[in-house]
Amino acid sequence: MRGGYRHIWLLWTAFAVVACLPPIAVPPLLALGLSAFLVMTFVCINISGKQMFVSLMFGILDVFFREFVARNQFKVPLEGTPVIFVCAPHANQFLDPFVVMCGVGRSDVSFLTAANSMRKRFVGALARLLQSIPVERGQDLAFSGTGRVWLSPEDGRTLLGRGTRFTEQLKPKDAVAWRGVTAQVESVLSDEKLTLQEAAPPPTGEWSEYKIQPRVDQSLMFVEVYKALGAGKAVAIFPEGGSHVRQGPSVAPAAQGGHRHHGARRDHARARAAAAAGARRPQLLLGPPLPLARLPRHRRALLRTRRAGAALRARRREQARGDRAADGARRVGARVGDDLGDRLRDP
Repeated sequence: MRGGYRHIWLLWTAFAVVACLPPIAVPPLLALGLSAFLVMTFVCINISGKQMFVSLMFGILDVFFREFVARNQFKVPLEGTPVIFVCAPHANQFLDPFVVMCGVGRSDVSFLTAANSMRKRFVGALARLLQSIPVERGQDLAFSGTGRVWLSPEDGRTLLGRGTRFTEQLKPKDAVAWRGVTAQVESVLSDEKLTLQEAAPPPTGEWSEYKIQPRVDQSLMFVEVYKALGAGKAVAIFPEGGSHVRQGPSVAPAAQGGHRHHGARRDHARARAAAAAGARRPQLLLGPPLPLARLPRHRRALLRTRRAGAALRARRREQARGDRAADGARRVGARVGDDLGDRLRDP
């Protein structure tokens, strides 16, 4: 533990209570209870709820799994070094995080978790205990659009509507899903016509219902990721976007936006982790750490925004100082004028 333990005198006091109180006619049960209270106080001060829960889950994994193999664990940077773990395949939503933490030998890992899951009572409580970072997904905010749509067969990019309200319900970069096809909107031309960014498969069947997936601003999520990395913690992401049951160690395609999380902060290392939990014999293969050479675009934009905000606040402080100085000068001038007027009236 970095920084050592705090209030270690509680343990010495607990030992003294057990050793010294019974000989002076104090009931042994009372002395033992007081000693246990002091020990539990020491544990609560020095060990977080996350550490205790993770230790409990590690013990359960040792009992449940027949064999646990983690290869190349020596490649993982030590605790206190900011790292991004990219983990795949994602087989089990509840076991995989603990398998990864056990395999990399670090308990300071914050997992990117769907905000929809964190809004559930039980799952959300566990995710907050593990200090997970919520990620809002467009598919969780999807809603049914008004009317019906039909893809124009001429170019495969023009989506026509019947009784639709595209100008009210859609905007560029939103996604539209119909008949198993999901496409991103490039521009909204009218209430019954829009253009897609890429050509979709040729239409089949008649006019169909559709769903709208609004574009989500992930700036708050990136801020939380930067905070965790700045504190020397690790961040883990499952780029598949959800747990998938598959035969063998195959990997599903990365979810939309999953590639955006692979950038973090300058000189931060990232490690690739592959975990396959099958037949009670999970195997975790760790790849070499990949240093990030430069800041990603969203990080540079965030820094520019912060610098502009700091400059604006400094300018406002200077303006406030100038206003206060001008008010003081006006008050002094008024006071001097009043004194001169009094002297002129009373020679």
